[in-house]
Amino acid sequence: MPAHIPNGAMGRIPVILRLVLSGEDEEWWPGHAIRWTAGHVMVAWQQTPGDTASVRHIWLRATDVRRKISRPAISGENVA
Repeated sequence: MPAHIPNGAMGRIPVILRLVLSGEDEEWWPGHAIRWTAGHVMVAWQQTPGDTASVRHIWLRATDVRRKISRPAISGENVA
């Protein structure tokens, strides 16, 4: 959680968020960034996709939130 929390929503940007579950399991979910600081992002996501009553809000580290996912370059691959 950030030291200073911005007041009110700052936007609604589509994102992909990484949730770390028990152990080392992780899941990637679609959501929306609604508040942010330099190091953290508050995201809204549906725990049950399509069910607006299942919307959850959580602060995540900025490193756990992406606007897109790119496949990593393969060694020796020509990347232009």
